[in-house]
Order: sequence, then structure tokens, then C-alpha cells
Amino acid sequence: ITSISESPIKEGLIYIGTDDGIIQVTENGGSTWTKIEVGSLPGVPKTAFVNDIKADLHDENTVYVVLDDHKFGDLNPYILMSSDKGKSWKSISSNLPKRTILWRVAQDHINKKLLFLGTEFGVYFTLDRGNKWIKIKGGMPTISVRDLVIQKHENDLVAATFGRGFYVLDDYSFLRQINVDKLSQSEANIFEGRSSHLYIPRPGHGFSEKGSQGASYYTSKNPPYGATFTYYLSEESKSIKKLRTEKERDLIKNKKDVEFPGWEEIEKERRQEEPKLWLKIKSVDGQTIRMIEAANKKGFNRVTWNLRYPNLRAIDSGKELPTSDRWGRLITEGEYVAILVKEIAGKMTEISDPQKFIVSKLYEGELKGSDKKAYNIYSEKIEDLQKRITTASLDLSKTIKKVNALGLAAEKSRETNVEIIEEIHKIRAALLDLDIELNGNRSKQEIGEKSNPSITFRARGASRGINYQTYGPTKTHEKSLEIAVKRLTDFEKKLGEIIKTDLTKVENVLKNSGAPLVR
Repeated sequence: ITSISESPIKEGLIYIGTDDGIIQVTENGGSTWTKIEVGSLPGVPKTAFVNDIKADLHDENTVYVVLDDHKFGDLNPYILMSSDKGKSWKSISSNLPKRTILWRVAQDHINKKLLFLGTEFGVYFTLDRGNKWIKIKGGMPTISVRDLVIQKHENDLVAATFGRGFYVLDDYSFLRQINVDKLSQSEANIFEGRSSHLYIPRPGHGFSEKGSQGASYYTSKNPPYGATFTYYLSEESKSIKKLRTEKERDLIKNKKDVEFPGWEEIEKERRQEEPKLWLKIKSVDGQTIRMIEAANKKGFNRVTWNLRYPNLRAIDSGKELPTSDRWGRLITEGEYVAILVKEIAGKMTEISDPQKFIVSKLYEGELKGSDKKAYNIYSEKIEDLQKRITTASLDLSKTIKKVNALGLAAEKSRETNVEIIEEIHKIRAALLDLDIELNGNRSKQEIGEKSNPSITFRARGASRGINYQTYGPTKTHEKSLEIAVKRLTDFEKKLGEIIKTDLTKVENVLKNSGAPLVR
């Protein structure tokens, strides 16, 4: 026996497939059996054996069988369907590639026409019971898939391969929603996905996948945290340069002349940024929450929102621009809207219908936390504090660098001014005292000694009320926030006075003494 399947609809209806070219059918739990030789099936050689047989999940009369004749040099695909419990059969191999051995078939538990097929060269699916098969790519290698299982609760397709392990297609439910006519008529479509849960992901070993365990420690990646969206693009958005080069490629292929577009057009191409595709997340009242860059690629794609607002920390234009928004504040549970937006030459255009989705808590905790309004108010205060701290930190860093440059300028001045050099040293010492106020004693930090709580230390303590749990702030968090805001306000005042008064005075003196300019 190579395969056995019992009908989930009619009790006692069982199908058995064997490796000697026989299919057995019983409708009374095995009291009597009907024998079917595979050689009697249309187009199937008598030497074939049954790799898989599956009773339909929705219709007691329907059954599917997968056969294989490779041991006799026949590598062609054989999959058939019967609508009368095996009395008659028809092939549903349709457009499957020749010389492709088939191993397993699985049927969706919601859409009776949606089937999956494990083959020698990957996984295929059909939306119409085998009239047309489509190969699943998306990172799936060309490998022999020997078994398929559907995890019904999460709508996951699990494939077991020969020699490579397991692969999982997370939430394939979008396949049930495909309307071929709608796809061809729309520029873009976002499909409804499974529900999104709000929680703080637990870190792995050492906050990484394997930590210090080494390569021998087996781990498998989880689905990405957040709200995952599957979308379809009928065409990618293309730059004017790409459109031109594609047109020229066709001309060359057809052995036609290619004209030079002109220098103005070439310069226009050079200046244009690459087109982008964005996933816009909005609240139900229309307020934009987040813009997430998505793949600008024709066909089916996926993008995940980590359920956080954008990171509003100050950006240092003198360094490589950050791309991670890991620490933007977390949203609260509720209803949201997703929509696709294309960006070409700075022009933003919405190209899909809005897709509503729900974000809910994974579970209610034992402790009663802050209500939604209080949580959002506190989160906005933390967001404002982080913006101010990072701005102050950049201002302080740039001011220290400028003071160092002014010191060098003073040394190069034609009229050496001892007093101004001393003033520069005093300003530098005052700035370093402010650095301790903001960031703590750096000398103690190098050897792990404790120092007085800095402004950033207080801010980190306050942010734990939202960054590491979903209950909201405690009184301790709120007190830390109050202290951090008070001290930061004093810090900003002191730094502002140094920049506007002390540095301006030094710069004017150096300018009049013939020193190099500092920018």
C-alpha cells in the first residue's frame, strides 16, 4: 500500500493505492472492495503505481489519484480525477510540464477547486481543479517535493522535500480570493490576510537567531511579526531610462536603428530617482500612520508592517541615512486601512483599493493596564522626548566638533590671542559637562562602573513603559519621564546659550584676527 484516504463526508468510503498498479475502493468500511487496475485509466500505462490518492473534502463522489511510471522510463505527469467514486476518470494534468514526476496532491479545505501538487521540480497549484497549473516560486527551490500538508487553522501549506527539509507557504488564503478578470483590469490589488496580533516578540538567544549556540543548534524562522499583506502588481513602475532601454532592446532584436535620445533626455534620466512602491497604513478616519517601502515587481509580492509608527528620532545628515524603524512607537489595537501607492519622479499615486484589517491583542493580560487613550498620550510624550534628545545629542556633537575646529583656527591665526584660546577651552569643558549630563560619565562606562542617572538613562527607563510591554506606563515610568523632560529642558537652555552667545563671540574675534573660517 502506497496511499490510503478515507472520505471525510461519507463514513466507510475508503480508497487505497498500491505500487502494483491497483486502486481499491470500499463504501462499507472494508467489508467489500472494488478493484481498479491503473491500466484501465485513460492515458495511464499499466506499469504505473499509485503515489497518492485523496478523497475530496467537499464532495463524497470525487477522488484524485497521482501516478508514477518512472521505473519504466516514463517521466510524464499523471494526475486524474473521478466524479463517481472511481467508476470513470479524466486527466487533469493539462499544462503540467512533460517529464515531471508527480508525488502528492492536497486540496484546500475552503475552496474545493484549489489544489496543490508536489512534483519532482517544486510545487504547483490550480484554481480550477487542474484546467491550469501554476508553479509556486517565491524562494521555493526546484526540488523534489515528496509530501504536502495543509495547516488549516493558519492556512499554511507545508512541503516536505527530498534532501532539503521543510518549506512553509504562510497563509495561502489569498489564493482563494484571486479573480483573474479583476487582476487583469486593475493596476494593483491587496488581498485580505489573516488577523494581526499585537504583542512584544520574545527575543531569541542573545537577541539573535542562534545566539552563542553555534551552527549545530537547529532553528527555523518564524513568520515575520506584524501585519503581512499579499499584493499583486500587473506591471512594475519603470523609470524613463528603463522604458527607453527596453524599447531599444526590441529595436536591436528586430535589427532596426536605435536613435540617440539627446543629451537633455540623458540628463533627465540621470536625475530621476528610481520609481518606488509604498504600502500606506492609515487609521479609519484617514490619518496616515506609516509608509512602508514594498517590492516594485510584477506579480504576487508580500510586505510586512511591524505595527509601529515611524522612528522620529533626529537624523544626522552627515552619516549614512538610517533605514530601520525598529523603535518607532507601537500602535494600539483597532481597525486600520492599507493601500498601495506608487511614486514616480516625486509624484505619489494611489493604485489599489483600500483593504481594511484588524489588529487585536494576542490575549488579555492578567493585570489591568492603561486604557487606549492614556497609552497613546504617554506614547506621544515618549516620542517627543526621543525626538528632542536625539536632536540635542546631534547639536551637542556638532558643537563640540565646531569648538575643536575653532581651536585649530585660533592656532593658525596671524594674531595669536591667548585669551580666546583659553575661552575656547572653557567652552569645550562646559560642553563635555553637558555630555555627561546627557549621556553619563563615559570613562566610568568603559569599565562598567555605575554613575549618576543621565537624561538618556531616565528616558530609557520611561520608554520601557511602551517598548517592552503592552500594559502601558506605571507610576515609576511616568516619574522617569517627568525627570527626563525637566532635565532636558535645562540642558537645551544651557546648550543654546553656549551656541548663541559664547561661540558667536569667539567666531567674531577669530574672524577679525585673520583666522581661517570654520564651517
